[in-house]
Amino acid sequence: MIRLGGKLIKRIVSMATGKYFRAFKPFNSYEVEVQKEGYESMIKAPISIPKDDRCRQDFFLKADRSHLPVILEIPSQTIIEGASFIPIALDAFIVDGDNEFNEIEWTTDAQSNLKVTIDNNRNAIITLDENWYGEETITFHAQDPDGNKATTSAIFTVTPENDPPVILDIPDQTILDYSQFKPVILDHYVEDIDNADSEIIWTTSGEKNLVVSIKDRIASISLADKHWIGYESILFTATDPSGLQGAKMAMFTVEDSGFFYDLNDNGKIDLEDLVMMLQVFTGIHADMQLISDKQLGFDDLLLIMNWISE
Repeated sequence: MIRLGGKLIKRIVSMATGKYFRAFKPFNSYEVEVQKEGYESMIKAPISIPKDDRCRQDFFLKADRSHLPVILEIPSQTIIEGASFIPIALDAFIVDGDNEFNEIEWTTDAQSNLKVTIDNNRNAIITLDENWYGEETITFHAQDPDGNKATTSAIFTVTPENDPPVILDIPDQTILDYSQFKPVILDHYVEDIDNADSEIIWTTSGEKNLVVSIKDRIASISLADKHWIGYESILFTATDPSGLQGAKMAMFTVEDSGFFYDLNDNGKIDLEDLVMMLQVFTGIHADMQLISDKQLGFDDLLLIMNWISE
């Protein structure tokens, strides 16, 4: 109803949004009363002044939305990998003219990498896997007891922080003299959440009587002196592209088998001894000339003997 000086001058039956009454008097002389629940009036500034100097004023009727929940902007958050997001007190981000905070039901859309838990005090707690980094948008929904809803979104970002490679236990090895250590496939003994195996650089230290050769991340261990008996610890170190490292120690032992003899009495185990032993223990008569022609060495013949013994 539109009143002038307390006198009803216009009754608007339709209460649809956007309906208006146009008055040709100064607007402050009018009283606008809305008698339908869910609607309110809005007085708009004069849109024109006619030649007769009478002020024309529009009175719009619009739906009253003051009873609907309104979510304020929830700030986005950025943390480094390994840190935690700050819990969100959702009561601080909701406005509702008809309902108390504890009457508002909060939910979120499903997330891929983040997990949102809303406790009984309406605090949103956001957790994640300790090694995940990236960006994810969380959409928050607030609903009042009448089913009215409001929605907003915030972005949560985790920036990567490089982790050092983790070295698993490298098995110790023990062999008999004049045998060979098994190659160590180093890719099997490293875990790095940030880098591929091919990006890891391997080095060793601590070896004195052993020789370590690493090619394509496979470590081959041999003896500096093929007659050596003893044990030695080797430190394997893995370094990622940023310089972070992990390391593990492994022990390599050579035991005296008592199988090889200095049959030619020259004070050492040499190729001739192996040829003689091959004949004694296997009945195979090796031709020294053929061995020489084929340029077979001590290690070649030792490999043959080890193969036969297996």
